[in-house]
Amino acid sequence: MSRPSYDQVLISCRNAVQAGHFVETTRLKTGRLFVGKVRDVYTVGDFTLIVTTDRQSAFDRLLACVPFKGQVLNLVSAFWFEATRHIVPNHLVEIPHPSLLVAHRCKPFLAEIVIRSYMTGTTSTSIWTHYQQGSRSYCGHSLPEGMKKNEKLPYVMLTPSTKDDLHDRPISAAEVVSLGLMTQSEWDYVAEKAIALFTFGQQQAASRGLILVDTKLEFGRCVKTDEIMLIDEVFTPDSSRYWLASTYEQRLAEGKEPENIDKEFLRIWFRNNCDPYKDAVLPPAPPELVAELSKRYILLYETITGKRLDIVDTAIVGLGSDTLLTEISRAAADFFPPSPFTCVVFRDASSPFSLSVTVDLDKGLNSYSNSKPVTTNVALEDVQLDLFKSPTSSASECKRKADIAVVAAGGIFAPAVAEFVSVQSGIPSILLRESTTDTSSVLVASNTNAVVRFVQSAFL
Repeated sequence: MSRPSYDQVLISCRNAVQAGHFVETTRLKTGRLFVGKVRDVYTVGDFTLIVTTDRQSAFDRLLACVPFKGQVLNLVSAFWFEATRHIVPNHLVEIPHPSLLVAHRCKPFLAEIVIRSYMTGTTSTSIWTHYQQGSRSYCGHSLPEGMKKNEKLPYVMLTPSTKDDLHDRPISAAEVVSLGLMTQSEWDYVAEKAIALFTFGQQQAASRGLILVDTKLEFGRCVKTDEIMLIDEVFTPDSSRYWLASTYEQRLAEGKEPENIDKEFLRIWFRNNCDPYKDAVLPPAPPELVAELSKRYILLYETITGKRLDIVDTAIVGLGSDTLLTEISRAAADFFPPSPFTCVVFRDASSPFSLSVTVDLDKGLNSYSNSKPVTTNVALEDVQLDLFKSPTSSASECKRKADIAVVAAGGIFAPAVAEFVSVQSGIPSILLRESTTDTSSVLVASNTNAVVRFVQSAFL
């Protein structure tokens, strides 16, 4: 199917703004929730589930909600995560929904890496703001006299900043180490990878008629492997500036702002209509401006990836935010199902046991995911047991009687749950995925051989 004109896309974006077709907040029934400026992050064991919302943030403020924005940010990041694995490992595991990303849980470094190639910006921390105010030193870099806004810098500059909840602060590479935000060896590795990533990103953007002007990257250590990984987002229109290469030189010569397809024009609107740093209440972003930004996000996604973003015209189907939240919740449940899990244990026809096992995911799964002994507070004796055929039987009796355990579980933790049951019960376990198999068929199997045949027919 061919892409309709971007005029038609803009109409769909206007309809989405009017219908409230966006995700502002989420409350999934899994994990521990951390709410960032744009992302809702749920932590479960060694994984995080990251929901990229449609919140639009700038000047450390929430400016608006932009339909389809979360999907674009998430899918653009996924594109670059896959495209840059040859440069540096990253935290991406899978994308179960356009707005969701399942990732390895990482502990972020407390410094963000901003890479700049042009003298530009509108925020209080931007290199142009500092230069315009007379500063000729920025994050440890000396700046020449006589530079104009949007002019190319003498070289690509790494300009770190602190990672604070309220206000980020530009610092030098030396301060990253002296403040204890990274060790020298960590900084050397991250700096090398950041330059390599930015160089690759600029080359890829240029081949698509774009200039990658600057970007923000984040790194952290994987809690399971201790490996340094690229995390958060990569070369998105929120973390990066993109200009159209075809008109850059002419507009620079004419003293005009470069044509952009990122959120910069929204920043400019707020700077022209209020003081976004000092005003207690900001004016609402005009709906037409929000629709235009939504269209630009879609344009950038399709330009970068070469793929079409499937969008829904809400004026036709009447969708709002509730539909999106339902879709996201269902996708999350496929990877992080709520407990309890069901474990069916067999010896022969006379002694099947059904155990309802409730495990604290953060304690139990973390324990053996990190190859540590499972502590007694999550041992099989301490979880909830429901033995249908022999209510007085103990967990130790199950260990003596059972020959095989069939574990019914779904989602990304299913193999770990099967391993947990096997280790704690002392019997082999076979995983039965709830989403694809009727577990009631297992309960009527007459003997161990029948169970094996059933499992073979279901999975092999």
